[in-house]
Amino acid sequence: NTQNLSNLVDGCRPYIHIYSPCVAATLPTLSSSATSVCNNNPVTLSITGGSLNSSTAWNWYTDSCGGNIVGTGTSITITQSVTTTYYVRGEGGCSTNGNCANITVYCFPAGNGNDLLFSEYIEGSSNNKALEIFNPTSTLIDLSIYKVELYINGSTSPTNSQVLTGNLAPGDAFVLSNSGAASQFISIANILSNACNYNGDDAIVLKKNNVPIDIIGEIGIDPGLNWPIFGGGATSDFTLVRD
Repeated sequence: NTQNLSNLVDGCRPYIHIYSPCVAATLPTLSSSATSVCNNNPVTLSITGGSLNSSTAWNWYTDSCGGNIVGTGTSITITQSVTTTYYVRGEGGCSTNGNCANITVYCFPAGNGNDLLFSEYIEGSSNNKALEIFNPTSTLIDLSIYKVELYINGSTSPTNSQVLTGNLAPGDAFVLSNSGAASQFISIANILSNACNYNGDDAIVLKKNNVPIDIIGEIGIDPGLNWPIFGGGATSDFTLVRD
């Protein structure tokens, strides 16, 4: 554009500001050095990709990119024992990116749990069903005194039962899968078991020395299609992960 400067008041000198185009930061991909057991061991969160310009920096938050900044730069190291979601975005100057990249670090404090527990439950299509059992303790556990029992359609007696085998290290998991599940399940299963022949209306019990220590559903109750899950979801056609 041009501007006629001939009619300016005496003593006023024209000046021109030249602004550089504002390039917005682009969101990165986040990774974590650990996403399972924390137990107050250091965990490093890192950025891959994404871009900044000269006036921006990466800022980290635990509250949806608002409030207090908990770290800066392309990586931060945290120490915690609770599950936390971390958010990051490029901020500063005119190029603040309004969207947050985020990653959740799942922490199961070793030594603070009393015994084995169900940590994941998959009730998918067809035979895609699997159970994950987690060791939250600080000791190696002999699995031979544990078993999983399946109670179908409100039965008060177990329909199927599976004794566990081997040892389970602290912070490790043991996976049971339906033998007819997809290859993705079979490849990670420690054992194929008819205890995974459940639907959403069946009860599944983890026992130690024949004493129940964890349960999904309720023995002797047929809820119909499923049990609803607080906050959304249900025990049918869902994958449930213990928080």
